[in-house]
Amino acid sequence: MSKTWDKLSAQDRVIAVHVDFSNNKDFASLSGVVYVGDVKFEKIGTAGTDGRDVYYDPEFVERLTRKQLRYLVAHEALHKALMHCTNYKELSKKYPQLCNMAMDYVVNAMILEADPKLEFVELPTEPEPLLHEKYYGMSFIQVLK
Repeated sequence: MSKTWDKLSAQDRVIAVHVDFSNNKDFASLSGVVYVGDVKFEKIGTAGTDGRDVYYDPEFVERLTRKQLRYLVAHEALHKALMHCTNYKELSKKYPQLCNMAMDYVVNAMILEADPKLEFVELPTEPEPLLHEKYYGMSFIQVLK
């Protein structure tokens, strides 16, 4: 990690990564989604979204490299873009763990399909993302089934 990155607060790191999205040809299309809603910092362990706002645990963010944080921001932005939190509320209430896993397999595959050589993003190591090639190109409902 760069010395400058190490000195940034969790909030400033997220802002920097949002700008990175705007400047990257493969991920710029997500920049509009990245800027929708509020960014909130709470002790939640990792990160999450309600479909509009994104919640980050500041301690978790501070452990990530810039490329890993890009992965995390892409992950949450894709949940918002695919409307996972809004279109599947009832299904998610009925099967919370299975739905969360299926949604994660979908968004994680999409990230790696967009950056297969990991030039812009890097897989976080803890927790390890749910990822399997068999889910590439599949929708949430297809993976859930």
